[in-house]
Amino acid sequence: MSRNNRKNNQQGPVGMLLLLMLPVLFLYVTCTAQEESKKDPGIYVRENNQKTWQSKNPIIDFAGGKKADIKLGDTVATKDETIYFDLGDFTMIIYPFSSVRLVGEKKEDGGYTISPELLLGEMLVVGGPTKIILPGQTIYCDGRSYAMLDEDKYSVVASITGEMKVQPTGAPEPVNIPAGAMLELGPGGETGEVSELTQDDIDLYSKEKPTPDMPGFKMKGGKVVPDITPSDEYWNKTRVVLLQDGEETPEGQAIAKGLTQAQEQEQAQGNIQVFDKKKTVTQKNLSFGTTVSVTKKTSDVPKITSLSFGGVKASPGDTVNVTTENIDTDSKILKITGTASTSEADQWRLFIKVDDEETQLDGISSFSYELKITQDFADVPVISNITICDKAAEQFLEEGSILNREDLISSKIVISGQAVAPQNMKTYTIGFVAKDTDDNEHDLGSVTLPADLSGIDKVEVSVDNGIGWNTANGTTAWTYSYRPNDLENYSIKVRAVDVMGNTSEEQFEPYTFKYDYRTDPEMLKDTFEAFMRAFNDMDRSTLNQAISQDFSTNIEGLRDYTEFESSVNIVFDTGRRQIYYTIEQLDASRITKRGTVDFYWYEVANKSNDNFYAAFTFEYTEGQWKLQEIIDENTFLRLSRIPYEIELSLAKSSIDADGEETTEVYGTVKDSSGFIVASEIQVSFSVDTGGISPDVTETNDEGKVTVTYTSPTSPGTAVVTATSGSAVGTISVVLDPIQAPCPPDGCN
Repeated sequence: MSRNNRKNNQQGPVGMLLLLMLPVLFLYVTCTAQEESKKDPGIYVRENNQKTWQSKNPIIDFAGGKKADIKLGDTVATKDETIYFDLGDFTMIIYPFSSVRLVGEKKEDGGYTISPELLLGEMLVVGGPTKIILPGQTIYCDGRSYAMLDEDKYSVVASITGEMKVQPTGAPEPVNIPAGAMLELGPGGETGEVSELTQDDIDLYSKEKPTPDMPGFKMKGGKVVPDITPSDEYWNKTRVVLLQDGEETPEGQAIAKGLTQAQEQEQAQGNIQVFDKKKTVTQKNLSFGTTVSVTKKTSDVPKITSLSFGGVKASPGDTVNVTTENIDTDSKILKITGTASTSEADQWRLFIKVDDEETQLDGISSFSYELKITQDFADVPVISNITICDKAAEQFLEEGSILNREDLISSKIVISGQAVAPQNMKTYTIGFVAKDTDDNEHDLGSVTLPADLSGIDKVEVSVDNGIGWNTANGTTAWTYSYRPNDLENYSIKVRAVDVMGNTSEEQFEPYTFKYDYRTDPEMLKDTFEAFMRAFNDMDRSTLNQAISQDFSTNIEGLRDYTEFESSVNIVFDTGRRQIYYTIEQLDASRITKRGTVDFYWYEVANKSNDNFYAAFTFEYTEGQWKLQEIIDENTFLRLSRIPYEIELSLAKSSIDADGEETTEVYGTVKDSSGFIVASEIQVSFSVDTGGISPDVTETNDEGKVTVTYTSPTSPGTAVVTATSGSAVGTISVVLDPIQAPCPPDGCN
C-alpha cells in the first residue's frame, strides 16, 4: 500500500504483483526518507485558516517531554521525514511526502477528541478508538490501522489488528473490515471489495513504531476546534516540495485555492492539479483484481419510476407547478425525491441537471436532491391602506399630530393595513441522466418546474422610527396594537417580508404623533387656563407663544399679532392686573381645528365688581391650541377704554388775577381698578372763571392729559373741571389780587 494511482487499476495479474510489492516499496521509501531527513527533513505546519507555513524543528527529544506548537486545526506536511505524533488515546505515524490536518470535536466533559484528516500520502494509527477522515469516507478504527491517499483522491485503508469500519458519506450502513483485511476507496464514497492482506504486510505494519531519530510531537493545546468538513484543497507531491517558510509559491497558492476546471486550464503551471469534488469516478469496481468491461443494453438503462417535487408527484415530461407551500421557506430548499429501476444498479450512476448544471444523485433505486431556490431582481411586497386608530396614516405625516384617549380602541392604539406580494415566478428545467461505467450518457427525461414564490410571511411594525420591530397579526390584512404612554412621542413605520425573505420598502418619513391622555376640550381648557395664569403672572413669553400668527379682531388696539404684543407690554408696564374668570362654555375639536371658550371676568381690584363677557376663539396648529380671535370690548388684554376717575394736579396752586398769568393743569384718567386708561381717550375741561385751553384733549400712552389755565382779572378761586364719560375730576386755583403800584417814595 503506497502512493500509487489506483484509479484506473485495469492491470490483471500485474496489478496483483504490484500489490505484493507494496511492503518492499514502503520500506524503501521509509528508509530513504529517514536517510535524507538528516539533510532536509522538511517538516511544515500551517495554522487553521492561514496560508503561511512555518518550518518546525525536525529533531525533538520526545522522551524528554518537549512539545511542539501543534494545535487542533493545524495542517502538518513532511517532505522526506517520517514523523511521530503522541495524541493521548492513539499514536499516529506520518510517512514522507504526506500531509495531515488535525481536527477535533468537543466532548461532554469539556475535552476534545482528535481526528486526523489525511490530505495526501500514508499514515499509520496505533491505539484508539479514533476515526480517520478521507474524501467521501470516515474510517472508525481501534487497534493498528493503515490509510493511504493518492493525488487523485483514491485511497486504501487496512486493518492490521483490531476493528475497522468504513462509513461512506450518505451510505445507510458501514462496511466492516476485519483484522488482516484491506479496502480500496474512491473520492465520491465508492467502495471496492474487501480483500485479505498478505502476511508480509501484516508483519511489516505490526512492527512499525517510532525510532530514536524520528521526530516526535505532542499536542500543545486544543482551543481551536474547526468543523470536520472535508478539505477543499488538492494535494500532491509537487505541492509538498513547494512548501517553504512564509507564503507558498504561486504554484502552491493555486493548489490551495482550489481553482475551477476552467481556471485550471487558463492558469495551469507545470503539473499543478485541482481536485473537483463534482467529478465522479469513471470505474465503479475499485478492487485490485481484473476489471471486466461490460456492454450495456438499452433494456438495462434505468427508468424513472416516480418523482416528487416538494410533495407534488410528477413524471418525466410533465410541467410541475409549485408554490412556497412546497418549499422550506427557512432554508429556501425544494426537496426532490424519486426512484428508478434497472436490472444492474451497480453499473449505473444517476445525475440530475438543473438548468444544465449536473450533480450526481445519492442512489438509483431511491434518490433525493435539495434544490436551493434563489431569486434575481425579485419584486418586493407593498404595504398599503395604513390606518392609525381609524385615521388615515397620511394624516400623521404632519408634525404635531396628537392622539388622545378618545381615539383609542379598547384602550390601545391600533395600526392596521394591507400587504400585497407581487407575483415572483422562477422556472427551472430539471433533467435526469444515467451514466454507465464507460461514462456513456443516457437521457431519462426532464420536468419543467415553474415556481410561484409569492406570498407574505409577516408584517412588522415599529413605533420608534425603526429601532425595534414587532410582528403584526395577519399578513395580507394585518393589525398591530399597543398601550401608549401619556405624553409619549411615537414614530410609526411598517414593512412586510415575503416568504422568500424579500422586504418591502419602509416609508422614508415615519408617521409621527404624540399621545396625550386628555380629550380635546380638556387640552383646550388647560391651554386657556395656562393663558390666564400667564397674564396674571405677567409672563410675556408664554402669552406671545399662545397667540396665533393669524390673530385678528375688530377691537381697537388689538387688530393683529403685533398690536396684541404691544398692548400686553403696555398693560404689564403700568402695573399688575389680577383677573378672575369663570368659564361658561368650552368646545374643541381637532378634526375641525377650532375651539371656543366663553367666560365672564372681572378685575379683582374692580371697585364695582362688574362682570364682563368675553369669548376667545382658538385654532389647532402645530400640535397645540393657539388664540386666534377675541370678542371682548372691555378686554383686559389692553388698557381699559372706560374712564372711572380723573385725578387732577396743578403746576402752580395760585396765580395772580391779572388776566395774563397761567398754570398747567395735569390729568390722569384711570379705570375702575385704578389703572390708567388707554391712549386717545377724550377728556373735556371747563372753568367757572378764567380760561382753559384746549377745552378738549386726548390721553397719551400713559393715560395723561395736560391743559393751560389763564387767570381772570378778579381775585378769588377758580374751579377747573375735567370730564370723560362718567368720570369727573375737579381742582381749585387760587387767584391772588393785584396790589396798587407803590409811590415814588416807596410803599410802607
